[in-house]
Amino acid sequence: MKNIGKGCKNEPMEIQLLRPDGGRIWTLTASVPIVLDGKETAIIVGQDITAEKTAKDLLEQSEEKYRLYFDHAPVGYQSLDEHGHFLDVKPGLA
Repeated sequence: MKNIGKGCKNEPMEIQLLRPDGGRIWTLTASVPIVLDGKETAIIVGQDITAEKTAKDLLEQSEEKYRLYFDHAPVGYQSLDEHGHFLDVKPGLA
């Protein structure tokens, strides 16, 4: 939104907004400058992406937790696919 006063189109960006009830939501927001009745203004479009951001954050936390368990397990550990091929091996075990 930083270029809106300069008449430039803004690429979509993630913005956290405050709701009237005090809660916060994440939006994917973009803007396009227009002239309406001889006055410069803009069309601003936003999409609520709070659920997607929350899911992504939870997945990243889960992956980090798994990686810590895997890397620091007191025993050798490996991960195999359904055919028995190695997908991952604990460092120091290989």
